[in-house]
Amino acid sequence: MNKVVPLTFYLCVLISVSHVLNAQEKIGIGTSSPAFLLDVQGYPSSTLLTNLNSKVNYVGALDIKAIEGTSVTSAGYGIGGKFTGGSRGLDILGMGGSSTGAVYGTYSNATGTAGAHYGVYGLATGGVFNFGVYGYANGGIGNYGIFGYNTNLAGYAGYFTGRGHFTEELRADKNLLVDDNLGIGTLTPTTRLQVVGGNDASYTTHGFIQTGTTASWNIVIDDNEILGRNNGAENELFIQRDGGDLILCALELGSVGIGLLAGTSIPTGYMLAVDGKIVSEELRIQNSDNWPDYVFSDHYPLMPLEDLKRSIAEHKHLPNIPSATVVASEGILIGDMQKKMMEKIEELTLYVIDLHEMIRKQQEEIEQQKAEIRLLSGK
Repeated sequence: MNKVVPLTFYLCVLISVSHVLNAQEKIGIGTSSPAFLLDVQGYPSSTLLTNLNSKVNYVGALDIKAIEGTSVTSAGYGIGGKFTGGSRGLDILGMGGSSTGAVYGTYSNATGTAGAHYGVYGLATGGVFNFGVYGYANGGIGNYGIFGYNTNLAGYAGYFTGRGHFTEELRADKNLLVDDNLGIGTLTPTTRLQVVGGNDASYTTHGFIQTGTTASWNIVIDDNEILGRNNGAENELFIQRDGGDLILCALELGSVGIGLLAGTSIPTGYMLAVDGKIVSEELRIQNSDNWPDYVFSDHYPLMPLEDLKRSIAEHKHLPNIPSATVVASEGILIGDMQKKMMEKIEELTLYVIDLHEMIRKQQEEIEQQKAEIRLLSGK
């Protein structure tokens, strides 16, 4: 008899003798010493590489299966295979044939009313590289190594309980939700979004973060700089352009410097330092000290003019006003200087009033003397 015997022949033989075989007896096909209840082995010299083949010729609309396994116990396997040879435990090829619908190399459906159900479960351990499930697709748009589908917003098309790694870009067609910190360039982000690494922000480099297109208006940010650009050239940087107030150093824990070189210290006690000129339509100085209305007090010690003359001759500047040398080296406080100037203006006003009163009294005396002279002269 030919060594290549159709499987249907063996099945017929099995069926015909099943009523006389004990459940523990073994049947061997291609071997005289079967190790299992059904042991099928190929001949070493045969070019037929398929040991077991099941084929269904029916082409109707039923859900036909070439092989179906059933496990009576709930923890068993419908079909369980253990393969110790070769590089593939299970090799499945879906050719499609005359089918015009989807063709599946492996189709798995897990149903039930209790417990966890896995359509496909993969476990790999012990090697240098271990893949629980490995998918490979060689093609363009519409080709996926692994594809997950879920229509319930409460679930996920894919779920990872450990870390996920992608060697190419990660794309999300809708919102990307991150429940914990997100790190770029770091495996241990310490805040909601942390970006580590990049270039210095300049007109030609792109910092750590860039918003907007490179060929138009954009902003680049590095670890300590924000720069506004327009197609590789300088551009305005707007803050609160169409919004509300801009509040800097609200708790007075820092200071603001304009025109200062990097590393230049802002003088202690000052909230704003400007190295350059300032132009403004109006400037309001709200001095917290007393405005010099105290000059008009009845007890204000107004310096006599003779003493003022001697002070000016000696010091070459008004009393309580900084000298030119001090102003050149230390500058002036606008609010304080305005107060001092107002003090001098009010003192000057008192001097003018005193002189006016003196002149008025002198004029009265002159008029009285003129009247007496006219009376004596009879005119």
